[in-house]
Amino acid sequence: MKDAVQSNAEADKFLKLPEVYVKGNNIKYLRVPDEIIDQVKEAQQNQQGGFRGGRGGQRGDYNGRGDRSGRGGRGRGQGRGRGRGGA
Repeated sequence: MKDAVQSNAEADKFLKLPEVYVKGNNIKYLRVPDEIIDQVKEAQQNQQGGFRGGRGGQRGDYNGRGDRSGRGGRGRGQGRGRGRGGA
């Protein structure tokens, strides 16, 4: 982030920083200008323009495993015996 203001826990000291990297899940308060929020909303709406619906998807016997067929997704080879020994 650029042009950020950092405060301590008591909010009695403020420090203006030209650039900040935020990391972790311990952020208590983050204020974002309304212009930025509007820009993000517009970008999301433009991105979803050619997209119909959010859920659903493939129908039929598509099982989500690429080109594999059959149940279990293995479908090739003859299988080998277990353990040591011959064929």
